Amino acid sequence: MPVGSGQAAAFGGLMRATAGPRRRFVVAVALPLGLFACLAAAMLGYYAYGAASSVLPPSAYAQLEIGAPADVAGPLLPSREMSDAPSEHRPEPPGATSESVTEGGILVFVVLFVVQWWRARTGENRSMAHALLAPFVVAVVNVVSEIVNVWLHEERPCRDIPGVRSIAPCPAPRDWSFPSNHAVIAAASAMKLLFTWRSAGLLTLPLAVLVALSRVYVGVHYLHDVAAGLLLGALVAPLLPAVLAAPGSWAVDRLRGQRGMAPALGR
Repeated sequence: MPVGSGQAAAFGGLMRATAGPRRRFVVAVALPLGLFACLAAAMLGYYAYGAASSVLPPSAYAQLEIGAPADVAGPLLPSREMSDAPSEHRPEPPGATSESVTEGGILVFVVLFVVQWWRARTGENRSMAHALLAPFVVAVVNVVSEIVNVWLHEERPCRDIPGVRSIAPCPAPRDWSFPSNHAVIAAASAMKLLFTWRSAGLLTLPLAVLVALSRVYVGVHYLHDVAAGLLLGALVAPLLPAVLAAPGSWAVDRLRGQRGMAPALGR
């Protein structure tokens, strides 16, 4: 066999051998990233179009008069309206970034749970079971937190300390302070990821602490509220998967054999 033909055959064999891993990479990583990029591009494009179509030119503004009839003012107005006011006319209050850290941190955990489920579609039954159990575990830990919350009914600092002004709106009365539910959810999510997706879990542990501390900074929790929330979430979250992983894997194995379950469970 000529040398060129041998090299071509070897290259063809290499491509066939790597076809499976490449296909799994596309399904597990490239496809969701591509969908996310398309969605982000569409949202940014729509926002840019709306912003460009909602600006009142200075020349049109100069022609507007108070009390002008609609048939005179209407043609001068932009074709679209934006729901958010310009930031230079509505500065963010001090500490608004901390509220964004709280809600944005929880959103990061939600996104990571979705990515973990997507990756588990090509993995073992146990991996899929852990991915499906993740939101259930967080919900159960949050219920435990609510029970402790109602039992102890500690008032929040924004309501309990005279004269204090919180950055975030103070929750309604009887929405108790101890422990912090945000801290519980963040810690439970981070620990669940740590035991099932170690690289993501190590990255989200500092995020859980940041989410918890942001609740103290905005004035709606004491420090011991968030410390107890982190401890509760970190201790309870690993227990449920240890108990439910085996029956969950068995259930996933049975469901994967059912027709129509491939889009949700993979394989």
